Amino acid sequence: MEDSEKTKEQLINELAKLRQQITKLKESEIKRKKAEEDLKKSQQEFASLFKNSPEALVYTDEKGNILDINPNFTALFGYTLKKIKGRNIDERMIIPPDKMKEAKKLTSEALKKDFYFETVRKKKNGTLFPVAISGSRVIIGGRFKGLIASYRDITERQKMIDDLKNSEEKYRSLYENMPGVYYRADREGNMLMVNLPGAKLLGYNSPEEIIGKNLAKDLYYIPEDRKIFLEELKKRKGIIKNYVVSLKRRDGTPVTVSTSSHYYYDKERNIAGVEGIFVDITERKQNEKLQEVLYNISKAANSPISLNQLYKTIHQELGTIIDTTNFYIALVDEKEDKIFFPYHVDEKDDDFPILKFNTTNTLTTYVIKTGRPLFNDNNQYKEMVAQGILTAMGTTADKSIWLGVPLKVEDKVIGAMAVQSYTDSELYSEKDIKVMEFVSEQVTTAIERKRVEEELKRLAHYDTLTG
Repeated sequence: MEDSEKTKEQLINELAKLRQQITKLKESEIKRKKAEEDLKKSQQEFASLFKNSPEALVYTDEKGNILDINPNFTALFGYTLKKIKGRNIDERMIIPPDKMKEAKKLTSEALKKDFYFETVRKKKNGTLFPVAISGSRVIIGGRFKGLIASYRDITERQKMIDDLKNSEEKYRSLYENMPGVYYRADREGNMLMVNLPGAKLLGYNSPEEIIGKNLAKDLYYIPEDRKIFLEELKKRKGIIKNYVVSLKRRDGTPVTVSTSSHYYYDKERNIAGVEGIFVDITERKQNEKLQEVLYNISKAANSPISLNQLYKTIHQELGTIIDTTNFYIALVDEKEDKIFFPYHVDEKDDDFPILKFNTTNTLTTYVIKTGRPLFNDNNQYKEMVAQGILTAMGTTADKSIWLGVPLKVEDKVIGAMAVQSYTDSELYSEKDIKVMEFVSEQVTTAIERKRVEEELKRLAHYDTLTG
């Protein structure tokens, strides 16, 4: 009886275990079917995404052999799956000959990590076009199974970039070569931008040498003028035109410019600084000043002042356009064989004796005899003395510079006019020779007119006394 009961209990336990196994099998089958359904769904979703992707896609195995392409790949490159399946992606189908090495390197890198690259690819008809390629590895069960690569035609984007680049180059060319100085400065007057002509105008080799310099401290010839300019700009509501100011070149010399400038603003419409253009008007201003000097000398010659007063006027007027710290006028009387100095101002020499015209060889007699201007520093002076061209006379110094021009009435030389410095051998330049020559004609006319006038007065006075 007991054995029978035991056998019955064993059968019940075995039956329970069997039911558990059946339940597990059913659950496992359900999970398997669900996994299959999920996989199928995933495959369908992948296929749908692959097929309908807005970009051209290609799916390759781990060796780069093509397994599948989507319709946009066909539309972009012209190849159908039938024509391209099984072929290697690095073949010359879509790769230009000069890009083969690059393509193989790209595939090699793609085996290690996701990638993005821009290059050129080829359509079936041979057309080349710019393309952006991106891709990622396909990993199944932890194992590398292939690559999916995306190709996007970037012709329009590249065209936009090229157009922008061309536009930028045209703008840069215009900016760098515009006939004036373009500049931009912040609120404190620190230079942010300047073009190449601007840099060269101020004596610098490149714009980078000026960026960061302060207008008031470094670039205005008279620093206080910057404040006056800003006050005037504010008074004119942020826009100023044809405002004349002197800037400072790298060597410290002034350059006169006319500026048209205005405020520029930040995003909040706050004043961010000032920008505009400078136009070099130094030559124009010099010409205007020259005309003014000539007019004043002519006016003085036609006034009732004496010849000695005329000399002083000439000295003062010429001093507005050239340094005349040391200045003199010499006249020649060939009949009496003499050169004399009716007017002279000199830091070193007070005595200007009458010279023998035919036998004396000084800087002054050289100019009068040759009828040509002479620009002479101390080294040149010593050389001319050593050669016997000149006779040493008067004071000289290591940094002496001498500039003299003949005074001519038509082709006849009546004297000379000269300036000199004992301390700055670079005080005068070739430009100053032209200035002196230009003024000398008016000076000669004025002197001759006043000499004739005084001679007539002297003769009239003599006639009165003898009459």
